[in-house]
Amino acid sequence: MVVPSLGNNSTSLRLGARKGSRQGNKKVPLEALVGIGVGVVFACMFVLLWTLGGPDVSAQTRAAAHKRPIPKMGNTQNAVANDIITSLDCETFTFGGSPYPPRNEKKDNNSFDNNNANNIEASAKAGWGRRRRLADTLVDDINFSGEDPDTNNILGGEGAGEYEGGMMDDFVARPGYDYTPPVRVSGRELFCLVAGSEKVVAKHQEAAAKEGGDGVASSSSTGLQCDAMSTRREALLNVWSSARSQMTLDMIKNVLDLAVEKPYNMGTDTVRHLWAPLQDDSLEYYLEGVTGENSSIKNLDALQGKGGLFVDVGSGLGGSTLAVSLLYPEATVLSVEPAMPSWLLQRVNLVCNLEPDSKMPHPIMSGVGPKNDGMLKMMWRPASTGATRSWTPHDEKTSDDIELIVRLRTLRSILAEAAADEDIDADAPSSVVLNIDCEGCEYNIIPAMSDVEFDAIDTIVGTTGVHWGYIPEDKRPSSKRGSKTHERLCTHYDFARQAIECCAFPDLKVRRPGHPTVSELNGDLCSTFDVWAEEKKLYTSTDDYGWTELTSMA
Repeated sequence: MVVPSLGNNSTSLRLGARKGSRQGNKKVPLEALVGIGVGVVFACMFVLLWTLGGPDVSAQTRAAAHKRPIPKMGNTQNAVANDIITSLDCETFTFGGSPYPPRNEKKDNNSFDNNNANNIEASAKAGWGRRRRLADTLVDDINFSGEDPDTNNILGGEGAGEYEGGMMDDFVARPGYDYTPPVRVSGRELFCLVAGSEKVVAKHQEAAAKEGGDGVASSSSTGLQCDAMSTRREALLNVWSSARSQMTLDMIKNVLDLAVEKPYNMGTDTVRHLWAPLQDDSLEYYLEGVTGENSSIKNLDALQGKGGLFVDVGSGLGGSTLAVSLLYPEATVLSVEPAMPSWLLQRVNLVCNLEPDSKMPHPIMSGVGPKNDGMLKMMWRPASTGATRSWTPHDEKTSDDIELIVRLRTLRSILAEAAADEDIDADAPSSVVLNIDCEGCEYNIIPAMSDVEFDAIDTIVGTTGVHWGYIPEDKRPSSKRGSKTHERLCTHYDFARQAIECCAFPDLKVRRPGHPTVSELNGDLCSTFDVWAEEKKLYTSTDDYGWTELTSMA
């Protein structure tokens, strides 16, 4: 009798057939053997497909027992969704209503800026009201040994600018704070929604029903602009996985609880909704420099078409990275940010505001320094995320500010990592634009470059210019380091036209058609240079001791 070949099972079947023939010559019908073989093949195929990422029935069964839905995704995505729901306490956490009281209304004990220390615990149970103590929790997470938290001042402290008196009652007067979405959604709630939390999904469906819809939550009914439940779901799950591997869970939770989604003008009547700490007043200012009439990122020939590389050092919440990705969709964008909280929110901003099929930036969490595996202490400021730096003046520090220890790497090693995932040559990309908005890190990056490396960069831009005049005296680098940095940067138009440091080189030719000199571009700014240089000790800083000191404050 000929038995069809059935892989590994054929041997046992043939043995079974022989055994049957010896026991009273009871032969197994050929049709039965074929049927058994076909069944085995289908069973193997089912197991194989299951292993490659089919629906997680067991997970769905477990979820049904807990009365919460699991997104219809592969096993890996289901596992990430389960981790989000468990880690963020999605089914038990109290999601509140408004992150701040309505304008011109008296605050109650659950308001964000409630100054009554006796109500902290009650505030924590009130959802959004728990923001009142988040900054203190963040300080504990990072083991920051600074001043005791000032429970009477949320944003205050000397040097806090026009908001130095603390949280204002009249939000109309605060730029960027007069936006009130129909349903306030925190970063925590966003990820719970992504994971398919029954509680959070039900909340959004209820909001949709109140709007007279069909019970399906949408941007118009919930105020949430990020398409978290559909086109952005998988990408946001990937963001969570990446964050979990590089940040502590407590840090992730507290940063997400501080974040809200707000509209910002990205130029040419384009509005994008970006995630930032509620009290952050720096993003709007920064975006004005990036997208305004005199924006340094417009009309960059090096990024037109394929082959261009934009390296955004100190990318913060992703404003310039997003703007460049929208302006130059074929360019490769490398985003480098050392501060963990800003890096996480930037990832969310890029996913939520770029089309899923567009070329996504390559985000790297790292600082840039003269050598690999160095370390730096920086101060992250929820009220001004754009001022994350290693020289925050003591009199500007508030109880909200968080000290971080970040890893430093060379720009070359960062480019090499990006080259592994992107279609670029780490040694010699076809054209490179370097954006330096990193609160002084230019004094680490620029002097460390060889002449060949520096000359290979087509254009260097920087919205905030050079920082010598801003860095307190006890944290300034040496005059030698400063001079080399300034002379190199001032050959690029964006610095030559706006940085008073460039006035030290009035006859320096700028990389610009016609090769104008610094004095021709800088105009009246250089008329006060001599006085400024003496006041800021431009030529008399003898060493790098203060600059390299491992402190986050001046």
